[in-house]
Amino acid sequence: MLKNNVPINIIIDGREHKSRVIKSLTGIENVTIRIRQLSMGDYQVDKRLIFDIINVVCEKQ
Repeated sequence: MLKNNVPINIIIDGREHKSRVIKSLTGIENVTIRIRQLSMGDYQVDKRLIFDIINVVCEKQ
């Protein structure tokens, strides 16, 4: 388990429910996760930061 001394509240958009990020975040101490629909972005951290995750696929030729 990862340790964190500062409480962090993360709201994750419900459309991200299959994301591996959720599983990774649940293993960190002092991180609270709530799932709900966000009007913008995929992740809201402490009501200050909003992240939108975009998958980029590159194909070697």
